[in-house]
Amino acid sequence: MRGIVRAACVVAVVAVATLGEGGASAWSLLAQHLLVAAAVSVFAWPAADFVPSRGPTTAWLTFALLAAAGAVAAPYAYAAWLVLVEIAVFGAVVWLASGTPAALARVLPPAVAVLAASHGLAAVVQRVSGSPRPASTFLNPNHLGAWLAAAVLLLAGHQLDRSLALRARAGYGVATVLALAGILVTGSRGAALGVALGAIALIGLTWSTVSARARRVMLSGVAVAILTVAVGVAVRFRSDDDPYRFHRTRIWRASSRAFIESPWTGTAGMVPLP
Repeated sequence: MRGIVRAACVVAVVAVATLGEGGASAWSLLAQHLLVAAAVSVFAWPAADFVPSRGPTTAWLTFALLAAAGAVAAPYAYAAWLVLVEIAVFGAVVWLASGTPAALARVLPPAVAVLAASHGLAAVVQRVSGSPRPASTFLNPNHLGAWLAAAVLLLAGHQLDRSLALRARAGYGVATVLALAGILVTGSRGAALGVALGAIALIGLTWSTVSARARRVMLSGVAVAILTVAVGVAVRFRSDDDPYRFHRTRIWRASSRAFIESPWTGTAGMVPLP
């Protein structure tokens, strides 16, 4: 029971983080931080049989130290502090999730299915209602696309579970279709790339563990998913409704300059757009 409650806290944070401009509004941030603080205070220690993996733990601590070093050198201390707070919250959520993997595996997929289906359907309704680039409850269509891409890959991986009942598999399939429809109407290039690369990785990791029939079904599903999101990107770039469809490359160019100048601790100043 304790594990289920702990997993439910993680799911609650994930759900709230999709609301209020995709978790960016003041009330959404407050709700997320209060939920995490309450969960950490209640579940002060992980399960007795929990042993953290050395590799991910080392990587996380290294990243946290680099982030702290970058914050010390940052010219805008308050903004740097806010970034550290979000990194700490993210770390707390991962810690909460890692302590109860079995319980989280039961609670998270159905919650993500409901959320993904709801946001995908909301985006489609917004598009039909006239919005050129719908974002559901997110601040930006690309943010929605990224979240839905992650949800699609999680649901696809979960459907490979052979013990999953046919009714549950059908429900996850419907949620995946609605999530892909949401990505389609956003026309997000990043989401399309994420789905494509994630699908390739999923095939590579599971190819030797599934039957020939499952391989055919998996390849067909991956082809449909990639085609769907690619069509969304193509339609977006043939439309005149989106005046910002080519501005993303300028952001990438500016971000790459910042990364090249200071790859370890981040940029210490503003990088003007060319």
